[in-house]
Amino acid sequence: MRSKLRACGAMTLLSLLIATIAVFGQPRWRARPHITIRAVYGGVPQELFDQGKSLADYGINAVFLGSGSINAERLSTLRAQGAKVFAEFNSMHHAEYLKDHPDATPIGVDGKAAPPPEGWQGVCPTHKGYRQNRMSAFRAALR
Repeated sequence: MRSKLRACGAMTLLSLLIATIAVFGQPRWRARPHITIRAVYGGVPQELFDQGKSLADYGINAVFLGSGSINAERLSTLRAQGAKVFAEFNSMHHAEYLKDHPDATPIGVDGKAAPPPEGWQGVCPTHKGYRQNRMSAFRAALR
């Protein structure tokens, strides 16, 4: 019985060792030519540039920015790195709009104003002025 337990224990340890090597022994980054956009989200990684590194050093060829943070300097920096720039545009939860237009608050199935879920306040997309507001902001981001 002891020899069977030892054999079982040895096989378990060997299996764990093989699984560990399979998971952690592989390089984390592998070339995947079918992926054409390799991006970072949330801003310009200035820390990399400050260290004399480039986006290409990390396989990055694109950056997603909040549309309100795009300016000529950032575009110039990113274009000099050969990066594409994608703008994230807030179209469905622009809570600032509700401060001046509380009637744009979404209404729940109970007929009452829907509270913000986890800090992300939605705005009723059918509110008369909301689409116009968002389209104006979108056009401004494109300039």
